Amino acid sequence: MIPSQSDRVQTFRKIVNDQDGNDTTNLLFVPVNDGGVSGGGARWSLLLVDRRVPTAPVAYHYDSVGSRNSTVAEQLAARLGSRLQPARMARQQNGHDCGVYVVDATRALIGRLAQGERPDKEPLHLEHLIADRPAQRLYYGLYSCGRVIRFAFRRSNPQSPLTFR
Repeated sequence: MIPSQSDRVQTFRKIVNDQDGNDTTNLLFVPVNDGGVSGGGARWSLLLVDRRVPTAPVAYHYDSVGSRNSTVAEQLAARLGSRLQPARMARQQNGHDCGVYVVDATRALIGRLAQGERPDKEPLHLEHLIADRPAQRLYYGLYSCGRVIRFAFRRSNPQSPLTFR
């Protein structure tokens, strides 16, 4: 069943509003999938939507394959009332790690934002990101086919499973 427009708006408001109904979300991390495109559904990229200036939100698009998801990202940014701004992202070396890059890019961006970096002052490019599928398997307890095999195992080192050069 495809949700109605009002259902989608209500879901979005639940995400961005506090318990009193006030829109308090400044930053949104939105995974983008090309599932609505004919033959799509296998490509993932990331939008970081900066809503700190409510009258001029910006959606930064991170895609490890270049611009393959740009049309979908443009449509999603428009639905969120944001101007799309491409951001540099490391390129994946195979045809199946786009989801790994989305997870590691999200972790890297959260770390940089927590250190006080701001995308409106200096773009938060990720051209040096090295996504690490084996480290993610260990960290998140996932088997390569996506089947959950253990929840309790976590690395003793809380460092992110990514490396910057």
